[in-house]
Amino acid sequence: MKTKIISKNFGEYSVPESIVNSLIDHLQSSELDYNIHSSSDIRNIIDSYLSINGWALNSKVHERSKISITASKSKIGLCVQTGNISRYYADILKLETLFKKDRIHCGIIILPSKKSSLKLGNNVVNCDRVSEEIDIFKHTITIPLILISIE
Repeated sequence: MKTKIISKNFGEYSVPESIVNSLIDHLQSSELDYNIHSSSDIRNIIDSYLSINGWALNSKVHERSKISITASKSKIGLCVQTGNISRYYADILKLETLFKKDRIHCGIIILPSKKSSLKLGNNVVNCDRVSEEIDIFKHTITIPLILISIE
């Protein structure tokens, strides 16, 4: 599988290279099938890797809420998004909230490339669009991020 890394808000200086490289190595060695029913399979493969490698899955944004991000480790928040484009806004909001509360210092979002998103369904999130929209909201979205596009 191909991967592409995009840095936002100086994410390349905030997210440790060893963490990014480890994720990339795993993603590139995984065989993911992109079709309309594979979003949950992709998440399960990534979740298994995260769990084995010390990430805390389903990290709550607030102790009195069920709202969570995919995982966290060493002050890094991570979200996997393979669904409808509208859901990524919630992930950004959750990561930004954790960042503003000093619970994380940076974030990673793993999401499909534009080409892969078309195979997953209609109006599915894609890295190109997310990257462009983060730039539009640069004064609101301030968390250092690494976007990992998977294809």
